[in-house]
Amino acid sequence: MRQQMLGFTTLSLVLGIAPMAQAISYTFTTIEAPNASGTEAHGINNSGDIVGGYDDTTGTHGFLLRDGVLSTINFPGANFTLAWGINDSGDIVGGFSVASTPQGFLRSADGSIGSIMIGETFTQVRGINNQNEMVGRFTDSEGLGHGFVQGQDGTPTTIPNMSAHGINDHGDVVGGTPDQTQSLIRLAGGEPTSLIIGTTSQAMGINNHGDIAGFYSDSTGTGYSGFVIDGDSSTVNWGITVPGAYSTMIYGINDAGDIVGTFLGSDHRVYGFLGSSIKSVPEPSSLLLFGAGLIGLTIWGRKQRRVS
Repeated sequence: MRQQMLGFTTLSLVLGIAPMAQAISYTFTTIEAPNASGTEAHGINNSGDIVGGYDDTTGTHGFLLRDGVLSTINFPGANFTLAWGINDSGDIVGGFSVASTPQGFLRSADGSIGSIMIGETFTQVRGINNQNEMVGRFTDSEGLGHGFVQGQDGTPTTIPNMSAHGINDHGDVVGGTPDQTQSLIRLAGGEPTSLIIGTTSQAMGINNHGDIAGFYSDSTGTGYSGFVIDGDSSTVNWGITVPGAYSTMIYGINDAGDIVGTFLGSDHRVYGFLGSSIKSVPEPSSLLLFGAGLIGLTIWGRKQRRVS
């Protein structure tokens, strides 16, 4: 049986969410591609494989980081490629651009890659689960942005007025409003529900425990901090930041509670990061990625509990 309870509000117990200061500890690992002007980490699977993107003098490239080895991902003929999500089979989704037309892609674990185009002028695939269901966003013929869920049969379902960023194996989707001001969650088969976190926020990832990760800003507008909503206790862990960073954005979370994202350092450069939770085996304090050198960085309830 699956039990669902509505309840999220900013620093309030009114709707049943218990806000708290950062209660989860992380060991942070910087992900930096040599000779790159910036690096972002976007997604992580349960094997610890990480995908993202980086900029160098030749353009913008996606990457897969597995066992400390970085492999570059370029869609054939594209001048811009970003990887956004990876499932446990190693299938990777993201976006690329050819002739100024942004499209989505699916790169299978065997290395084969194909394009996905749902909107007429813009499509980006942001997440993939272990059933090969994919989520993302597209722009329609009137220039309006929407989210989508594409099932195993390849048929997309539109989610109006929502940018869909992540999906778990239960089909629950997280994302935000197209203007990137408010987080949203859409439980499988339901309608999007607002998660009011900070002044502006985006929910970016959801794991199979119902934990939701993303980032928010407060009324000062001085930068972003990460948040993780615990799917069991419904507590919101606020203010997750990489030490010394001006701004921290969480993009992905796996079932172990490990998080990935990007931060703006004191040198005003953009770096990726892995945040290993205290429940996980800590990673080395830094990773120096060799073999390839972001991105014009876009610096920028519901409690769910499943009871058998």
